[in-house]
Amino acid sequence: MDASSKKKDVPSKEGHAAPHAAAAGAKKRPIKVIQVEDISVPIFAFENESNGVVRVNHSWTVNRSYKDSTGQVQRTPWFGPDDCGKVLAAVKQAGDYILSLQYPEADARE
Repeated sequence: MDASSKKKDVPSKEGHAAPHAAAAGAKKRPIKVIQVEDISVPIFAFENESNGVVRVNHSWTVNRSYKDSTGQVQRTPWFGPDDCGKVLAAVKQAGDYILSLQYPEADARE
């Protein structure tokens, strides 16, 4: 038996790893995006398992949208002095939303 026939008989590790690699390489989509004018705060959810307990953690980032010289919309993590109020408002809304996910019973009491 030559080496090429042996490879055909043995299942490839690459075939099994490819779906996982594709899933790991796929971009994670935000569960919600808070928008205040040109400021956006995308919120992401991540599941983590520890000692058999699954927890959902949330993370977020802040971006400002602008149009470049070609008219294309771009995003940047840089802000000017006039963006402070909008950033604060968007982050406050994001924080309230994340807390409502973590403690839904608190929303029911209000």
